[in-house]
Amino acid sequence: MAEGYLARFIDHWTIEFVRTYPHPIERVWKAVTDPAEVAIWFIPPTVWEPKTGGRYRFHDDGFAGIVQAADPPSLIRFGGPGHGGSRWPSDESYFQFELEPVEGGTLLRYLQHASPGVPDPDEPRPEYGSPGRPGALAGWHHAFEELSELLDGAPIGSRLPPTRLTDIVSNWAAMGMSSEFTAEQKARILKGLRAREFHFELTDIYTDHVRATRPPKTGGG
Repeated sequence: MAEGYLARFIDHWTIEFVRTYPHPIERVWKAVTDPAEVAIWFIPPTVWEPKTGGRYRFHDDGFAGIVQAADPPSLIRFGGPGHGGSRWPSDESYFQFELEPVEGGTLLRYLQHASPGVPDPDEPRPEYGSPGRPGALAGWHHAFEELSELLDGAPIGSRLPPTRLTDIVSNWAAMGMSSEFTAEQKARILKGLRAREFHFELTDIYTDHVRATRPPKTGGG
């Protein structure tokens, strides 16, 4: 996997992904702001008001907050708790999508910033705390691959690259899976396993990547 295709640390508390999609900016904007499309390539939102001051929620357990800024079709920033509570540790944390028309399509820049010094409740290892948690970075990386499939009209998961477990999973599906499953069920199970193995391989890659490239803390963080 090309090094430049991985997330990049701007500083210890901020990461970015950069992707270019061969589609007009209005089409990419729709894909990152329309709840029906967000549900396809990311997580189905349960509350969704993509306007400045609007609310959003992805899970009932608290992945929620306030839309801090929306400037269609160029920028949308999702912030921390705001009103109603959230598992986000601080209003200083945010993630955002920046879109820019470029030759042949649209450049998407995803930024995620974590409040300095606030523990990541999902990562016990301080060196991998938000936004450097390998599993979360793998999840976003995978999501941007599925966003590409959505924009291109390709079936989601149809472009999963081979991994070290691909042959094992394929052979198990072909030979070891119960004959009680239909061909369609086997295909769906195989697709799910392929997605999981891709996520685990990305997590391994990002574990090494974070260790090698994350800048040290500065100031009071």
